[in-house]
Amino acid sequence: MTRTLGIALIALGMTVGPTQAQSDAVDPFNGTWTLNIEKTKELSGGESPVHEIITFTISDDNVQHYEVEIQYSDDTPMRKGWYSSKYNEPTFVPYNGTVSDDPPGAEVMTIKVDERTHYRIARTRDGSNARYVMMRRLSEDHQSYISAGIMIDGRADLYRWMDRVPDSE
Repeated sequence: MTRTLGIALIALGMTVGPTQAQSDAVDPFNGTWTLNIEKTKELSGGESPVHEIITFTISDDNVQHYEVEIQYSDDTPMRKGWYSSKYNEPTFVPYNGTVSDDPPGAEVMTIKVDERTHYRIARTRDGSNARYVMMRRLSEDHQSYISAGIMIDGRADLYRWMDRVPDSE
């Protein structure tokens, strides 16, 4: 865990200056995104969702307000999750909701590398174990992004393709 946090803090140190200078612009991730099932792959052999909607509301103070609704099959309940995390602040915040059945839950921090690249670093809620690192990379036209997850043993876990919902910028 110390190594993961150290890497995150190094990334934070390298990116905090440019991010603050760019805070006047509207964050291109703002809006609502829907899962493109055909382009999504669960690399760990797990089940891909049949429905996923993600909404980002990123304020001028670089706080990323994240909400997700996800359903893994048509006969399972919709799960919801949310957090609010300030970019490049070395503080973990609770990832709330019912997205995961894996107690004791998770807490996350977000790193903004540039306008099109974000990382979410997750650990257990009690801070005792690392959970995963996920990268989001926005397309040049700002109409889609990929997210790639890496588990703590270094295995790639998921590759999700999200498309912007029209008129959600």
